[in-house]
Amino acid sequence: MVGHGVDNRRHDGLAILLLAALACAFWGNCVVGGRVPVAAIYQKQMLPWSAVAEASSETRQWDSLLWDSMAQFYPWRLLLHRAAQSGELPLWNPYQFCGYPFVGNGQSAMFYPPNWLYFIVHPKLGMGLSAALHYFLGGLFVFGLGRAWRLSVLPALFAALAFSYGGFMVTWIELPTLPNSLIWLPLAWWGIEVIVRGRAVPLSGAQSCRARERGRGEDAVASCCGPLMLATALGMTLLAGHFQIAAYVWIFAFLYALVRLLTRTTPRRGRRIGAVTLAAGLGLMLAMAQLLPTLELGRHSSRGSGGPSSAGFAFHRQRAVQALELATLLSPDFLGSPVTGDYAGISYSEHCGFVGAITLLLGLAGLALKPRRGAAWLFGGIALFALWGAMAGPPAMLLYWGVPKLGQAGGFSRLLSVWTLAAALWGAMGLQSVIEALGLRASVLRTQAEAEGEEGAAADRGLKPPPGEPAADRPADGRLSTAVAVVALALLLVQVLPWAYHFNPRARAEDVYPETELIGQLRQHLGSDRYVAINDRQAWGLTKVPANVILPPNAATVYGLRCVDGYDSLFPARYREVAAGYEGADPSPLSNGNMLLLGKSTHWMGRAATLAVQAESASVGEWFHTVWRGEGCAIISLRFPLSRLPALLPMTPISWSTPVAASGDRLNASRILLPPLQTDAAVLVPDALNRQWSAWTEGRRPAEIRPGVPSRTTASVVVGAGTRTLDLVYFPTSVVCGLFVSLLALAAMVGLAAFWRGGGARG
Repeated sequence: MVGHGVDNRRHDGLAILLLAALACAFWGNCVVGGRVPVAAIYQKQMLPWSAVAEASSETRQWDSLLWDSMAQFYPWRLLLHRAAQSGELPLWNPYQFCGYPFVGNGQSAMFYPPNWLYFIVHPKLGMGLSAALHYFLGGLFVFGLGRAWRLSVLPALFAALAFSYGGFMVTWIELPTLPNSLIWLPLAWWGIEVIVRGRAVPLSGAQSCRARERGRGEDAVASCCGPLMLATALGMTLLAGHFQIAAYVWIFAFLYALVRLLTRTTPRRGRRIGAVTLAAGLGLMLAMAQLLPTLELGRHSSRGSGGPSSAGFAFHRQRAVQALELATLLSPDFLGSPVTGDYAGISYSEHCGFVGAITLLLGLAGLALKPRRGAAWLFGGIALFALWGAMAGPPAMLLYWGVPKLGQAGGFSRLLSVWTLAAALWGAMGLQSVIEALGLRASVLRTQAEAEGEEGAAADRGLKPPPGEPAADRPADGRLSTAVAVVALALLLVQVLPWAYHFNPRARAEDVYPETELIGQLRQHLGSDRYVAINDRQAWGLTKVPANVILPPNAATVYGLRCVDGYDSLFPARYREVAAGYEGADPSPLSNGNMLLLGKSTHWMGRAATLAVQAESASVGEWFHTVWRGEGCAIISLRFPLSRLPALLPMTPISWSTPVAASGDRLNASRILLPPLQTDAAVLVPDALNRQWSAWTEGRRPAEIRPGVPSRTTASVVVGAGTRTLDLVYFPTSVVCGLFVSLLALAAMVGLAAFWRGGGARG
């Protein structure tokens, strides 16, 4: 099945080409077919789009997580694209919540290199390209890890496909930060293998030979190549934007390193431990550009306060994987499917750990067969540990109570991310065991004397694999071994590919936030003012599409309008507190505490907005007049909007609106035009969030932003008599410091790579 030298490289290359081709084919209609991997089908059932949508037979059961692809990720990626096209980095989002720090939202992931794709292409194309890229990268890293474990090409390919097209990657890809963060775990494990083994363990088997020819020994590989791989993985998982999954990557990378260093006879173990520590430090530094702004915003969010509690654990336990749901590991639609509309649970994605029944059967075989029993127990143990945690078992308790802030993240069921990876490798180890146990590998049939003669030099350097772990890339007994592996691959693909392809909604590009007359009317009447969408919070739930919803949160970001509501897991808690004071109730739906939804136009008109959008059938009070009606909606306005008054008065606590007027369309800067001032005056400005805004009068004189005004969401700037312009610039210190540390880590990693490639590390 695998030969030496050129044949080896050819087989590896063909496997990698297959992974790339399959990823492109799987997402082909999103790359070249005018489709977008988002759930626009739900948007068609909301106003104003439902009033103008074409009749369609397409239906899908409501899934609030899939809705997030439209409500969060598409608007955020579009903001990133538009900012890049105008030469800006979107540190601030002026369109939602009356403005908030976009850079602090970790899932904006603007410093994640694969997301730089959006600098160039529109998200309607970029989201499909990103999905295909991450499916390929996830498969590539698993394939490389399998080859590092001396799997033959086809078993390693089996692991890659079981992971990339397994339950977690398929059901979460429309919320891209989760799979984007997860794919770096196999690279982290691969880097640890390089450190532990003291070999580069390349795919072709040729690089390590070249390294030895250039005089590099195992310590150089363990000290340079392995840490670079591990640091890249640990840094990229944090930059990818989902910190719960990133925490799992770090935790299971640490546990994997601990097990491998303790159970394997490794020379110079202290140096290996130092290499892992170095990689962790570099990985953490690499992610600081994103970590520091997120930590800063997190302190001001609802999730930044509080800690683990018995009530919190009980809440997560209720939503953990239940015993009955274990049947879905063998058949993902055992309890129904959102595609067919008969799923009875709350969230299909949260509880889907499917990797193919053949994968689990092979994994069990690996535990019983001798050749790969140790590796099978390692990955099988990791898989079962993660699954136990997803069911709210003791591993979940350890993570909930032992890891700070992890309890404020999503539920335990997301440990299925680690389960799918470990189970895929477990099944691949079982496939290799079956092949070797049947006597199909020539390496198993060789005599002990032949083994000692061929591996003598390696044993002298401490590189000989332990008993039961055959060396890589030995010639196989040809056709029968290939046939066994091909049959296993075919069974896997038959089980996972049809299900995976039909699960993800793929919307037509023209159906994703289309222009409507309502949007045009808002643009015409708003100017630089804001609008408030009047919605019923009780309509939002987990089991059905919200009824009569108008312009759901974050739609304003797509259309370049400015709104009061919004949807973000880290929006400042003080917004929620102030909104609750105006609304007289919690402004977040019971089903989603990350949303801010407003329902009383009279409390917001003239304060943070001069226009409101509500259902066309709703009544209008005597202080209001209707600006426009149509598409099931009505735009209303105060007859005498307070925001038009030419006085520097405190507007209201939540108002980012300027007292007089604002000009310019930059994201991170705003110019306030002031009326003629006879004396010094205090101007309300956006909340500085620890004074991260800078203020300048007349474009050149710095001004001090002062806290302590009677508002919890505004600050003030004292300007002198005669001042006509006040410029505000948002470029927080956390971004400056984070970028500096990240660039410092990048420079260190480049230096380490140059040291290795230049032959500075000698064995």
